[in-house]
Amino acid sequence: MRITSLLFVMLAMLASCSKEYSNENGAIISNECRLSSIAAADSLSGKSFFALNTKFGTNDVANYIEVFDSVNSTSDPREDLVYSGDTVKLGTSGSYAILDGAKRVKLLYSPAPPSTFQIPSLTYNYTYDAGGFLTLKTISFSGLPIPAVRFTYTWNANNLVKVEGVSVILGTSTTLLSATMTYDAGKTVKNFIPIYPDGFESALYIMALNFGKPSKNLLKSVVLKTFDNTGAPLDTYSTNIKNALISGEGYLSEWYAEGDSFDALGLFGGLNKFGYRCK
Repeated sequence: MRITSLLFVMLAMLASCSKEYSNENGAIISNECRLSSIAAADSLSGKSFFALNTKFGTNDVANYIEVFDSVNSTSDPREDLVYSGDTVKLGTSGSYAILDGAKRVKLLYSPAPPSTFQIPSLTYNYTYDAGGFLTLKTISFSGLPIPAVRFTYTWNANNLVKVEGVSVILGTSTTLLSATMTYDAGKTVKNFIPIYPDGFESALYIMALNFGKPSKNLLKSVVLKTFDNTGAPLDTYSTNIKNALISGEGYLSEWYAEGDSFDALGLFGGLNKFGYRCK
């Protein structure tokens, strides 16, 4: 049960954590753009605080990721992406991704932090359907021969509407996380990112790597529930999306996330601004 408890703590912490991120790339909108910056800003002044940026090369392949603190004018050490065949080395920690034939991430490996005995190395495996949408994620822990956690993804009308995470250790099936999402069917967004409420492992790389097709329509709400080791309900986190701005070409440039913040999404509470790299 220790491993189940560990995963739950990770999920709960990441789901409830709130940071402020900013947009260092202006949203230059054309007919062929790719999301490259996710930010949070002050809703009154519009001033940016902190940015998650992905830098692309001329071949439209991500070269590195950086996190920039506009308030203190500091930047975390950037994470360079180094490609070798179907493998992408992610920074210097020993993390790496393996891509499938469609250049989607099929495996993500995260080693245990140095001198840490409580957090094991983690291996994430991803399965996509024929349309390119993520349908299954499993998590394996070092020392265990089979996956310990399974996440399933339910899509409707090309939108992700439900995520469910369960512990499957030693033949058990205990719910750890459940999330439901709603959308504005009258508004579509172009070349955005897939939004996974459970995506604590992929949030940093969500713009740089391909984790499947994004939802078609504009997100309206997310309700995420966490559960204890017995499967009993523990906490509920809710966010509603308001004041979305979409360009004439269909690109989302900003929205306001009201309620709880979900850092696991790669998105943050309050005013979010989105910057693009356009050809």
